[in-house]
Amino acid sequence: MPQTTAPTASLPGHQVGALLKELREGTGDSLAQVCDYLNTRNIGCDTGTLSRIENGRRRINAETATALLDRYGADPDERNQVLDLISVDTTRRRRPGLWRRHSALISGMQFEPFLTLERKADWITTYQTDLIPGLLQTRDYARQVLALLRPNLTAGDLEGLADLRMSRQKSFAQGRQRIRALICQRALTRSVGDPAVMHEQLQHLLYTAGSPRHDVRILPYTSLIHPGATGPFVILGFDETTPDLVCVETMTHSVYFEGEADVRAYTEAFSGLWDRALAPGDPTIGLEEMIKEQHP
Repeated sequence: MPQTTAPTASLPGHQVGALLKELREGTGDSLAQVCDYLNTRNIGCDTGTLSRIENGRRRINAETATALLDRYGADPDERNQVLDLISVDTTRRRRPGLWRRHSALISGMQFEPFLTLERKADWITTYQTDLIPGLLQTRDYARQVLALLRPNLTAGDLEGLADLRMSRQKSFAQGRQRIRALICQRALTRSVGDPAVMHEQLQHLLYTAGSPRHDVRILPYTSLIHPGATGPFVILGFDETTPDLVCVETMTHSVYFEGEADVRAYTEAFSGLWDRALAPGDPTIGLEEMIKEQHP
């Protein structure tokens, strides 16, 4: 079975819990024994709380984590990994105003963990089959896409989601992240809104493709059936203290894969498709030429 994470949980917190559980089991300690030890260090903790920490359903502070690492005899690498993950877990920080304003909406979609981790990622690798990736969309295109994909939402909710998408782009522009976007050619020819909306979107894509922090390639129609035929996905890449993870968005949920084998499978699939794809300036399928063909 793929290793997935409940999207309502903090993913760094889930990783911390898994590491601490592995260390505890390596010592042979029971939950009760560890709780007794914590109490001797004036850290109140019962077995239910410790179990929730290990399952990623409860946050842990650095003091408690340090005490557990002492109990388990963690080596320096294990200690640094756990404490670094705790520092990466930004769910304790005050959420941006837009997130709070639309909390009911993004919580219902179980999207907030992705928003949090996207802001922390060093690399964002995205593969899209039918649409321009969200971080590269214009506002009008985003609004049209959201209306088509989520017809049950009110006009206010759609505007709120469009605001969030533009906010993500602003955050990206102000950060140091890099993005690799692999887009199937049919996303460039699929009509979203009226011709003016698509023309603006493709011009914007051409502009962003020239940015040093954007690496965009187009997968042409001629490609045969390949692993990417299973659907779009995003790989969030972090520094060495935090494992990379994959996000796949379904109609109602965001599903995360953080197991090493799962992430490797998606990464290898992306690399294979990336090598087949063409950069916007390629004379065979230049993005500028495609824009002129589709929207003269």
